[in-house]
Amino acid sequence: PHRRRPTGSVRREGEASKLSVKLAARPERKAAPPPQETGRPDDEEVQGAWLGITGIELTPDLAEALELPSEQEGILIQQVEHGSPAHSAGLEGGYMPLESGGRQVLAGGDVILAIDSTTTADLDTLQETLSQYAAGDEITLRLLRDAEEIEVVVTLTDQPE
Repeated sequence: PHRRRPTGSVRREGEASKLSVKLAARPERKAAPPPQETGRPDDEEVQGAWLGITGIELTPDLAEALELPSEQEGILIQQVEHGSPAHSAGLEGGYMPLESGGRQVLAGGDVILAIDSTTTADLDTLQETLSQYAAGDEITLRLLRDAEEIEVVVTLTDQPE
């Protein structure tokens, strides 16, 4: 196995940013040999598991603006990148401009509630949870779509260059 660095885009406080996480070896897998043994330079970045969304954390104000309970937690998907694992699995991004808390967001997208059994109330948890997976792994996302909870299986891939 190779070291993996999953990356993704998220929107926090109205500004897009890229996430990059270094994956540690899983206990059931052998750790990758040091870079000099793989032939990779020390500073070469290895791409890893990729979901392909841009999202923002639900706040009480945003949840209410979306006609959800103010205590609703999750990640509102703003955009789904074409050709991404999220796109292939049918995840939906926002399409209706909405102002909430002084920022523009896109309403109408899926809300990620959990990855497998881990609740994703904030972007840090989403990033940390995704960092535990590698390209080729299947994850089950629990989503809120049109006020209904659904589950969608997504096969993660390497992020394209």
